[in-house]
Amino acid sequence: MKLCIIPNYITIAFSLIGILNLVPTQGFLIAGPDLPAINPFLADFARDHAKKGIKLNIRLDILEDVYDAKSSHLYIKDLILELNNKEPNDDKFAVLPLPMTPSSSPSTSQGMARTGPFALQTHTNGSYVSSKGCQTLMLQHGCWEMLWLEENPAGSIICAFDISEDVSRNNAVLKAGGVYISFPVFTKRGLIAMRAGQNQHQSKLKLQIATEKEELEKVNATNNPFKKMVHFRKAVVANDEFIKLRSLGHTEVPMRDEEFMEVGDDLMVYSKGSVWSQQENCDTTFVGKASLKM
Repeated sequence: MKLCIIPNYITIAFSLIGILNLVPTQGFLIAGPDLPAINPFLADFARDHAKKGIKLNIRLDILEDVYDAKSSHLYIKDLILELNNKEPNDDKFAVLPLPMTPSSSPSTSQGMARTGPFALQTHTNGSYVSSKGCQTLMLQHGCWEMLWLEENPAGSIICAFDISEDVSRNNAVLKAGGVYISFPVFTKRGLIAMRAGQNQHQSKLKLQIATEKEELEKVNATNNPFKKMVHFRKAVVANDEFIKLRSLGHTEVPMRDEEFMEVGDDLMVYSKGSVWSQQENCDTTFVGKASLKM
């Protein structure tokens, strides 16, 4: 099975909004002739950071229904992968996923940077428990790629595989076909800048809340009609500003250092990611969460 696809997970890889609770509304597209060229600078960055190998111990949580956390779960643990900087020795995955929404025009992909695929070594295939007892997840044709949205401090690492048969526990199923595991990545400087921006945004929100509360207290504290009107007007302005700031939104950035795996001099891998599945001639869908054992 030769896969060449474009997933709709830009929210995960780049904006990071709803990173832990994402439920996508659309599937993936088959890549066409507008696939962006490999970015040599990003490829060198990835190759340099993977020169000693990037070892990941991954746990997968596959849900029966991604809209219902109480539905059946398939847990796969101790999937140990090592990402290296060599060319893949398997042409089954000639092209790896790139983030792009199905409604996007071909020009959308021009803002994406990609490394091209690298080789991936599977140290442990991972295990799960089914009605037959403890089973092993058999992976084939593994490789990985790093993606980055230009002029953005966050990117994504994607590991891609084939599985030859369905894997299930109760009603939770990881279907045969392509499996894609994605983790957000940052540069150290980019992560610091994003955290500073988030803190600044939160400070602005808190200031407007405090201002509105203070002005309303002044409204209640005075008997002067003119002063009441002035303070009430200031409270309304503060409330309007709060609503405006909240409606603009802000990228949610993970703030705890212990949730990151540090790789080399300038790469931070976030420990919470996502899992996607694709069957031949079918859309690719979000099927669960991935996490790194730190």
